[in-house]
Amino acid sequence: MTANNLVIETLNALIETNRDAEQGFRTAADAVSDPAIKRLFGAYARQRAEFSKELDDEVQRLGGTPQRRGSVSGSLHRALMNLRAAVSGRQEDAVIAEAERGDDVAVATYEQALRDAGLPADVRGVIMRQAALVKEAHARLSDLKRAA
Repeated sequence: MTANNLVIETLNALIETNRDAEQGFRTAADAVSDPAIKRLFGAYARQRAEFSKELDDEVQRLGGTPQRRGSVSGSLHRALMNLRAAVSGRQEDAVIAEAERGDDVAVATYEQALRDAGLPADVRGVIMRQAALVKEAHARLSDLKRAA
């Protein structure tokens, strides 16, 4: 596999993760009643959609085909989030905890991508910027979970 293909593979893993996160945050927004938390989840869903688009553009620039959907594990996570919300009476704390758990995957995927020494500097810069925002969102979710 060429170095370029490895970069495309890394970017596609991030695209898949962001598509999962986007749908997960949309699911979480639908599962809560608190307007502020609903808006926060909606904002994170839009953020992850933007990240996917930006990474799509990088993959295309490198001559690859971008990942077009999320993962099976992401679908299962959203189903679990819906189940927990239903069982807990749609309590925000259960949904927040599940959203944070789902975002653990995003943090780990970005950290793994940044360990790739073969990333071109421009691609690494995009990933680093997105990773910082993902970690910021994760920290906010952790704070919300502790407060709930």
